[in-house]
Order: sequence, then C-alpha cells, then structure tokens
Amino acid sequence: MTEALASSTYQHTCTNETERMAVGIINAALAVVSTGSNTSELVANVCVVLRDDRVESIRAVESMSTHDLEQLKKEACMILDTSLLLPGFVDIHTHGLGGHKDLVRNWINPGFTLSKLPARGTTSTLASLIPADRDSLQSCIAAVTQAMGSSEYGAVLEGIHAEGPLIADLGALPASETINLEGFQALLDQLGPHLRVMTVAPSVDAAMDHAYSRALHERSIRVAMGHDRSASHDAIVGMLRVAQEYNQRLHITHLFNVCKFHHRQPSLINVGMLSKFPSLPAYQGLEVPTVEVIVDDRHVHLLTVAALCQARSSQDVAGITDNIMAGEPGTAGIYCGREVCIAQDGKAVEMAEDGTLAGSCASQWDSFRHLMALDVSIEDAVAMLSSTPARIAGLAEVGVLKVGAYANLLCVDTTNADYKLVHTVVHGRIVYSI
Repeated sequence: MTEALASSTYQHTCTNETERMAVGIINAALAVVSTGSNTSELVANVCVVLRDDRVESIRAVESMSTHDLEQLKKEACMILDTSLLLPGFVDIHTHGLGGHKDLVRNWINPGFTLSKLPARGTTSTLASLIPADRDSLQSCIAAVTQAMGSSEYGAVLEGIHAEGPLIADLGALPASETINLEGFQALLDQLGPHLRVMTVAPSVDAAMDHAYSRALHERSIRVAMGHDRSASHDAIVGMLRVAQEYNQRLHITHLFNVCKFHHRQPSLINVGMLSKFPSLPAYQGLEVPTVEVIVDDRHVHLLTVAALCQARSSQDVAGITDNIMAGEPGTAGIYCGREVCIAQDGKAVEMAEDGTLAGSCASQWDSFRHLMALDVSIEDAVAMLSSTPARIAGLAEVGVLKVGAYANLLCVDTTNADYKLVHTVVHGRIVYSI
C-alpha cells in the first residue's frame, strides 16, 4: 500500500444550501473504483469530483493541470483528502438498531437507524420486516415508504426485505400463521412496490408446487431461500428450476444460520458453497444462487467465512449485519414480546430464556475489518459489502464508485496499517465525521 495520507477536511463558508451541495472534491491516495462488469480495481492518486448528489468525474491527479485544480477548488464547498476512498456499503438484511420498545418494530421509527448507519459504514440499506408480526407490519410499511429514497436522516432506505412468513424453521423469529396463495398475494400487495427480497423456505414452497416463488418472480422480487433446516435436495432444485423459467437467480438468506449441511442429504449450505453446478443431468442449465453471510465472528466463525470466501467469488457473496439492536454488552431489550440482551462479547443479541441468537450487533465496518484480517483483498471485501448486495437487491447506482453513481463514499485513514472510518458521504454531503 502506498504511504498513508491522513484524512483531512476543508470547507469554506457558502452563501446558501444550493451552493453548499453543489461541488465537492475528494483527493484519494488510493480508491476502489468500478471498472464495469461488476468489477473494480484499486487505483492510486485520484481526484473525485462530486456535483450535487452524484459523482461527476474520477481523474488521475497527474492528468489534471494546475489551472483545473485551482478552478475546482474555487468552486468547491467541500474538499477532503484521504488515504483510502471506498464506495458506501449496502446492507440488504437488517432489522434496525433500535427506535422502538419492541425491536421487531424498529422500522416504525426509520430515522433512528438511518441516522446511526453512516458511522457504521452503511450508506444504503433495506429494511428487513417480519410479516409474522401482523399487528405492526402496516405501521412499519407506512413508515419506511415515507422515508424511502431520502438522505434526510443519513443513510438511504432503498427498499424492503421480508423475512417470512413462508419459513420452516423459526430461529428467533416469531411463529408464522399458515397463509394460502390468495393471502400471500394480498401480503405482497400490502408490502408494495418497494419489496426487493423475500425469504422463502424451499420445503414450504415445494409443498405448494412452487406457487409462492412463481408469484414472487412474476413481480420481479428476488427470492431468497432460507430458514429451512429440512430443505431437501429436490425442493431446492425445484426452486432453482422455477427461477430458470423466469430467467431469475435465487439467493440464500444468512448462509450457515438456520440451515444445514449434510454429506448424504445435501441442503442449503451444500448448494451455497458451490461456485457452479457439476455437469450432471439433474443440474443442467442451473445457476448457483448468490448468498449472504453475517460476518460478525459470532453467528459465523471467521474460519467458516474464510472457507466461503475461498469457495465463492466476491461477486456472489454479500456481507450483511442482520442487526436488531446496538449497545453495550448486557443491554436488555424486548423482541417480539420476549426478553433479549446483548451478549457479553458485544457481537450478538441473545434470547434471555435460552441463549438463542436473535440477531447481530456488528456493523458492516466491523465486517470489513474482519475480512481484511482474513487476507481478503480490499477489492473483494468492498464488493461483498457494496456492489454485490446492491446487485442482489436490484439497486442501481449505489455500492459503486463510478461516474454518474450516487456520491455515497467512505473516507478511510490507513495510518499504521489500520482502517479507521473518518468521513461518510451520502448523496454528496458529509453525514458522519470522527
């Protein structure tokens, strides 16, 4: 890595809000820049110009004349110098960080979570809702719909992930009521056009001849297999065949958690670890699903994360948080009417009655540092936390550093070979600084 350049900020006084947001400059010793086709590379000595909420240009510093640089500085209301510049991270599975007395209803108060995410490296997120909690579902949908797409609070809410109600194994989720196809269609109508991803248990879908997953494909909603320790080989392949009919790719919800691996009876983990299917008749034409993993070293041991990173491309693996709260070890809360508390290691939330993991406390920035410790390249770690989850959820112009994309960026200080988040920029403005 090149010699670290400490992050610093310069901001002159602007006469009005329009001018303040007009032009920003970020000079980076190193930057992870999109090169197209879902790839990126680490580029040295770049000048990134922001205009309003977008990236206007990315240029090598040595290619810019002194006149050009001075002219930009005159226009700019924000100038940042940083060791390392990354695209903002995208979390496609989080239940929020708090904001309600019952954590399952966190997204009734979206501003609470959205205001805290930039300090944790996340600039775009999906709101993970639990349809089984029917009493609060409509209130959550109304609140997140109103907040959708706005950078007012900090991070931007980009859509909804529904975890259930078609699940076979609860984990820590509340019990779900049986729902027929007509009721399911009504639920999809209720969740509305912002639904991006829904978790469905293969065994539940197979029992209905995959009518549920067909209904989701017809609405262009990403189908995520999960919450199913009994998912059979045939049920999984059946879902994959249906996805093939619709030219869609399946996803797997929090691989390794609430699912299984078996050497004779392959299930979701077996499929999730494949980079491609073998050329056997049963798998002809099938595409392996993308996966997500909780990189908190509690839900999934880091050695297992390393195995996944070596088995799968970073273009197919999304690092998620599965947060339900944040706080100090021992902090208590209520989740679906049940007592929970943050574990003593501070990494996860446990059910008070039996220690079952209910969610994570780790941030995506924690995940990035874990991936760096596992010797994952910066480019691959960033892809897992930004462009790959964005692509899985069908989110355009976020999770990448490229011309025309939203100016959602992370300025990182790499002094002493450490990684310290110094500034977070969302839609062209600084929303977090240390």
